[in-house]
Amino acid sequence: MVSRLLVVTSLIALALGKPVRRDLQLHESRQSVPRGFSLVGPAADETTLALRLALVRSNTAGLIDALYDVSNPSSAHYGEHLTKEEASLLPTRSLRCLLTSHDQVEAFVAPKQETVSAVNTWLSENNLQSTSLTATGDWLAINVPVSQANELFGTNFSVYTQSSTSKQIIRTLEYSIPTDLVGHLDLVHPTITFPDPFGKKPVVNAIPPSKRSETDSKRADNCLVNGTYITPSCLQSLYSIPTAPATSSSGQLGVTGYVDEYAEYSDLTTFLEQYRPDVNSSTGFTIVSLDGGEDPQSSGDAGDEASLDIQYTVGIATNVPVTFITVGGDVNSGDELANVLIDTANYLLNQTAPPQVITTSYGLDESTISQNLA
Repeated sequence: MVSRLLVVTSLIALALGKPVRRDLQLHESRQSVPRGFSLVGPAADETTLALRLALVRSNTAGLIDALYDVSNPSSAHYGEHLTKEEASLLPTRSLRCLLTSHDQVEAFVAPKQETVSAVNTWLSENNLQSTSLTATGDWLAINVPVSQANELFGTNFSVYTQSSTSKQIIRTLEYSIPTDLVGHLDLVHPTITFPDPFGKKPVVNAIPPSKRSETDSKRADNCLVNGTYITPSCLQSLYSIPTAPATSSSGQLGVTGYVDEYAEYSDLTTFLEQYRPDVNSSTGFTIVSLDGGEDPQSSGDAGDEASLDIQYTVGIATNVPVTFITVGGDVNSGDELANVLIDTANYLLNQTAPPQVITTSYGLDESTISQNLA
C-alpha cells in the first residue's frame, strides 16, 4: 500500500512539473560574496535560468596519463598523439592499447552509461529536457525556473549587482545535488561562479631592469624599437624560434578573440611590411565564428589584444596557417567569459583536425570561479 502511494505521488508530481524529492548533499559552496559584488535579494521565482550540467567523465585520470605519455620525450609513445577517429576500444582498456590503436579522446571523457542514465532519469522525473553541448554528452544544457531550481538544488538563487558595471546577475553561494547523483554530476553552472568584475584582458606589467638577469636584459634591450616594443625577429632570437618558413601544411595555430576584440587583415599587412619584410605581406588568417562572434574589417574595429595576438603569431610562426577564433556572447551582461571559454573548448574537441596550438590572452580572477569548474 505504501509503495503504491509513493508511485502515485511521484506520478502526480511529474504531471504537475514539480521536483521529485530526493535526499540532497552539499556539492559546492563559497564562503562569501566575491569582491566587486553585492547582494540585492532573492531572484524572482518565474525567472528562467539557463544552466549547464557537467557530467563526470569516465576516465579523466587515464586521459591525463595519456597526455603525459605522448608529451614526455623519454616515453616510448612520445609524439603518438591521440586522434579523434572512431573508437574501437573501451576507455577501461590499458593506456598502451589506447595509444597503439589511436583511440579517440572521447573514449576518456565520455560519461559512463550509468552516469548518463542516472542524470537523464533525474531530469525526466522533474519534467526537464536537456540539450547536449558536446559530442560526448559530458555537458548538458537545461532551462529551469528559479523556483524549481531552488528545490532541485536545495538553494536560494539571488540577484547580485556588479559594482564596476552596475549590471545584475543571478547566482547562489552554495548548492546541493541528489545523493544518488554524487559521482555522476560534476557541477552545475553558473551557480557559485561569478563573472570577473575586473576585466578580462591581460594586464601587462614591465619587469624592472633591476630584476632582469644581466644577459637577458642586454638581449632584450638590444631588441627594443625606440626603447618601447619588441619585434618578431627579436622574439625569434630570444627564444630560439626557427626563422625558416614552415614547409608542412599539417601544422596549424589558433588564436582566440573574446570581449569584442577583432583582428583586421589590413593591420596585419602593415605589420608584416614593417617588421617582417621577408614574409609575403598578403599573408592572412582564417576566421572561425562561435556564439555569433564577428570580425568586422572597418577602420577602427580592430582591438588592441586581437591585433597583438594575430600579428605576432603570424609574424613569428613563419608560413604556419593561423585561424582566428572569434567568440561572441555579451560577457559584460551575464554571458560571462567562463561560458565562452567552455564553448571554445567544446568546439575544439569536436574538430577532427583542430589547431595543434591555441594561444589565448584572456583570463579570469580565480577567486570568482568554482573549484570544480576550474
